[in-house]
Amino acid sequence: GGGGIKKKHTEKQGSFYVSDSPISKGTLLLIDRPYAYTLRDAIKNQHCSSCLTKISPENASTNACTDCRMVCCNACGDSVIHSSLTCFLYSKYVDIVADVRNVHQDIEEDELTYRLMCSIIGLIHLELTLPDTQNEYNFEDMMALSSNALQHKEDEIDIMNTYSTLIIERIRSNNKQAYQATLQLITEQLLTDIQMKIRINSFGDNLGTGIYPNASFFNHSCDPNVFDYTLPGKKDIYFRAIKDIKEGEPLLISYTEYFLPFYNRQLFLKNRYLFHCECERCANQSDHVLQDLLCTDCNIYMIENKGGLYICNTCTNTVSGITFRNQCQYRLDKAQSYYDDRQFKKAYRMVSRSLFYLLKKWNAHEYHYYYLKGYLLLYQISKKLEQNQLMITYSQQLVNIMEHILQDTANAWLG
Repeated sequence: GGGGIKKKHTEKQGSFYVSDSPISKGTLLLIDRPYAYTLRDAIKNQHCSSCLTKISPENASTNACTDCRMVCCNACGDSVIHSSLTCFLYSKYVDIVADVRNVHQDIEEDELTYRLMCSIIGLIHLELTLPDTQNEYNFEDMMALSSNALQHKEDEIDIMNTYSTLIIERIRSNNKQAYQATLQLITEQLLTDIQMKIRINSFGDNLGTGIYPNASFFNHSCDPNVFDYTLPGKKDIYFRAIKDIKEGEPLLISYTEYFLPFYNRQLFLKNRYLFHCECERCANQSDHVLQDLLCTDCNIYMIENKGGLYICNTCTNTVSGITFRNQCQYRLDKAQSYYDDRQFKKAYRMVSRSLFYLLKKWNAHEYHYYYLKGYLLLYQISKKLEQNQLMITYSQQLVNIMEHILQDTANAWLG
């Protein structure tokens, strides 16, 4: 827990945090632990499933699950209770996705949501079979979170219902007496509600994702006054004030990457969290240089509209922002893939030659978001290649863009 926090409830916004007294910049407001957490599948046998410590031959426990490959370190060892039901459902992921695709052909795989749901089902099972197990949260805390059910699209709910039905069928087919009490509690409606709650309440990083009941009461702003972060190899999430906050002021974190342009932020928030952001930063669009393109006929910058089109106010020249973004994102993803495979020179060429060539071809503003992402990756590549002078060059480019965006945004709000 932390100081300066209280919950407020309104009909429009539901329950959310506000400050109960003036808060100074830098104050630690909350440390929250997850009710449920799951590692990404690709690294689940590389980190302790309990404390997230990196596993090595020196610290590996013999307490590894032979079925789902979840492992523990020596420090956690036998103290970790591993639900056999979670393990069983993990092993059925490929089969269940195949069956879902027989009903809904065009679905995107979301293994993290599936694995987190399986972890929650396992916790329900443990609460029923081992009621004396000591946990900071219980299933009631999980179910108290909002699901925003009315905002989900009908086809999305249909896919969730199919997952729910297939999971229940798989548990029944296992025919274990130990699972009967759990089967009496979980229903298709319950599992679908859990999927909705995961969608809008989960917090994730490069290791995995989890449900943090207390943390879920921070509302969103693209100009947050609270910053959330994790420490390497830890599940806890820390929340710290990054501005001086007045008594009664809402405590707001950003659900998106701060330097995402307006259009990208709106699209992400609508698709993931099911709302249209109306914060001051979005209303002013003061950081529009992150997405501006130059009209080659009039030599003035065009701002992208909500429909994803750049339209020149002078000559009505029109450019598709979606086409431009798709081409940039493809090159950035390709460069990131090379980087992840340690093909650093290929990654460098993909950014410096292909991505930056495209940005110049489309006359993107020098502070455009994809320049920012490109320079960040070039900095990381230079660091791997131990090219110190290039590191300095690219870090300065990053600082220039960030300072410009932050200053322009501040000036717009103040002025």
